Amino acid sequence: MPGLLILLIMLATAYTIGVEWKFHQQRALFRMAWEAASVALLGKLLPQTVLFSLWFILCDVVFYQFMNFPCNCPFWHIIILGLLFTATLFYRRQLRTALRQSWPAE
Repeated sequence: MPGLLILLIMLATAYTIGVEWKFHQQRALFRMAWEAASVALLGKLLPQTVLFSLWFILCDVVFYQFMNFPCNCPFWHIIILGLLFTATLFYRRQLRTALRQSWPAE
């Protein structure tokens, strides 16, 4: 289950960024983000981060509270690690790439 969720997160991230390029909307997105690449990526990926974080929390609640999977740490540690993992998957590579490269000039 976690592997499938990670794959889905990576595919959703690539699709979200790729659809801007496919339909030639990257310049409009860049202008709406006050010409800041980090703001543009944050605006595109924040809703997905919230959605997948809620999904991680739901899976953790089902596995560890209802199905009684063994857990050797407090439950809130699992929740925090899931949230950090989701944020890391979404933002680490994209922000680093966007800050290195310049966005297309008009």
